[in-house]
Order: sequence, then C-alpha cells, then structure tokens
Amino acid sequence: MSGLQSLIRSLLQIYVLVIIGTVVLSYFPAAPDSTLFKVQLAFRRLTEPVLAPIRRFMPRIGGAGMMLDLSPIVALLLIQWVLIPIV
Repeated sequence: MSGLQSLIRSLLQIYVLVIIGTVVLSYFPAAPDSTLFKVQLAFRRLTEPVLAPIRRFMPRIGGAGMMLDLSPIVALLLIQWVLIPIV
C-alpha cells in the first residue's frame, strides 16, 4: 500500500505546483500565439475541473476593478488536508 500512497502523494504534490503555476502565470498577459499563452491554457485546463466547483460556492472578493479569486487557496488547503493521512 505504501507504493500507492507514494504515487498519490507525488501526483497531489505535482498538482499543487500546477495550481501555483496557474496563479503566477495569470499575472502575465500573453498574446494568443505565444508559448506563454499555450502554457497558461494547459495549466488552466488542468486546474479548472477542481477550481470551477469551488468557485460556485465561493464568490470572488473585491471591487473597483480588482477581483480576487480565492479558489486556488481553498484547493491547496483541501489537497493538504487529503495529504495529511497519506504521509
């Protein structure tokens, strides 16, 4: 069972990095024909299945042109919560 636990732990840790990458890359505007845009799109496609349901329950915070999406923070906390018994 430790092999399966190790695999799950590794996959979740990689997913954490993808979520963080999505957040960081969201601060950089990219032209649709650039490599950066393709990376942003790939990261969004990987994270949206997890982040979209969280967004339905957590509205964005802010106003006056500055909206904060807290769904990545919630997802990271949930992943850490899942990792606790695996370690």
